[in-house]
Amino acid sequence: MRIDCDLDGNAQLAVTRNILFYGILGGLLIFALRLAEYRFLVIEHSLQIYGGLVAVVFVSLGMWLGQRIRERPQQTDTVQVAAQTIVNVAPTPENIDARRDAAG
Repeated sequence: MRIDCDLDGNAQLAVTRNILFYGILGGLLIFALRLAEYRFLVIEHSLQIYGGLVAVVFVSLGMWLGQRIRERPQQTDTVQVAAQTIVNVAPTPENIDARRDAAG
């Protein structure tokens, strides 16, 4: 957007220089105020910031340790064991007598 004005080349250069100077000066002042505000914020809430950092460290450590503990072992060769059939014989008078005779 161009605004037409009745200024000669030197006057228009001076106006442009003033606008740039005050724009840069304003930007630097805003930067300095934000930096001061940030430093005040960090000093004011330093305990909460340190507590948050410690919490992040311990959460990270817990997640890493949990993954290491619950890590599934590598699959190895499987060994099949033959199934044994166990016959449970209920005690009958004949069985009791046979055991008593065997025991002597």
